[in-house]
Amino acid sequence: MGNNCCSNEARKAEGTQRTDVDQFFENDGLTTPPPHGYFQGLGAMHSSQSSSNSLLSMERHFTMNKLMRKEDKNRQMHKLRIYRDDSKSSSAIKTPKAQSTRKQRSPSPTERNNRLQLLKSKQAQQRLIKNAVQEFDHNMYGKSTQQLISKTLVELVNETKDINNAAIKRYDMAEIRKFLISSSWNPQIACKKIIQDIEWRNQTFPINDNEIYNMIKSQHVIFCGTDRELCPCLYIRPNHRETGAFFKQGLNAGQYKIYLCYILDQILPQLSQQQGFTNKVSIVYDIENGDFRLDILEIIEDLILNHFPQRLHRIFIVKIGVQNITQKVKTKFQQKFYKNHTLLFDENYMLNLGKFFDPQELLREYGGHINSNRDQDRIGLSQNNVEEYILDEFQQVYPEKANLMLRFKLI
Repeated sequence: MGNNCCSNEARKAEGTQRTDVDQFFENDGLTTPPPHGYFQGLGAMHSSQSSSNSLLSMERHFTMNKLMRKEDKNRQMHKLRIYRDDSKSSSAIKTPKAQSTRKQRSPSPTERNNRLQLLKSKQAQQRLIKNAVQEFDHNMYGKSTQQLISKTLVELVNETKDINNAAIKRYDMAEIRKFLISSSWNPQIACKKIIQDIEWRNQTFPINDNEIYNMIKSQHVIFCGTDRELCPCLYIRPNHRETGAFFKQGLNAGQYKIYLCYILDQILPQLSQQQGFTNKVSIVYDIENGDFRLDILEIIEDLILNHFPQRLHRIFIVKIGVQNITQKVKTKFQQKFYKNHTLLFDENYMLNLGKFFDPQELLREYGGHINSNRDQDRIGLSQNNVEEYILDEFQQVYPEKANLMLRFKLI
């Protein structure tokens, strides 16, 4: 009986505890209650003890289990929080990459052209700095340069035994230095170039055709001012014609080549004496809306680059008759000249020349402030006296033509 009573009381106590435990889980919000039969076994283990001790022991185990479950839940939440933070940080890192890829779009043609122009300007500036350093290292008064010029003269004397040595006198130290620059400062190469130039001059001069006098008398050549880079400027007008049978028939390229060569022969030494050895020449080539002669442009470039080396800075072509330019000539001009030394200006030539010339150093008819007819003392060789100057020099070189020269002066 006692055992039965004890067992009945134990069952009643266990049933009451079971109800309280289920209510606790419901109130506490725990989703995973302990496995069924856990507390039955726990009550059987303590059935021999007093009811108070059994309840305290059960409460202690229950409290520990609750704390462990809460700790597991907190640990899971912490892991979930870390995972979310990692995902946010990774997305935050990826977002700028996506934006950067959006920014790296293909540049437009205008942007590409601007970048190309900026790169070209930087490269040109670097070349100018490099040339300036080389120019400083090989200055006219340097000992090494004088030795190279002396070696070149020795080579010329040895190589020109069958050539009239008087032809060598034309090549002063400035001209020999120019040939040395174009030959990478090699005396042997410079000597060969000078000999080729002497042979070319012997074939070109003396002038036996009287038509050159008409050309010298009628063509207008103006020598005045400097551009923004301090290069002296020469104005040439090939289509300027006065009355005469020669000009009515058209301009002969061969004779014009001789004419230009003689002008440069007279003017360039003056530049070396008056404005220094290193100055280059800029040419304003005024077509006056006449014929666009590509062959004459080729003659100018050949003369200044090959026979007067390192003396050409730029050629500015103005007053172009667009209707006189064929597509073939225009294409050839752009391929041969535009990338090198020549700039082609249309009806906006005054605005364009203002980018390369100071108005105080430019003739009035080209947008400057110099009057070629009044400011003769300022511009050196003016429009009015340059032909007379060249004719006088021509008379000294070819005295046998003196009578013919005098007759043309009186006309």
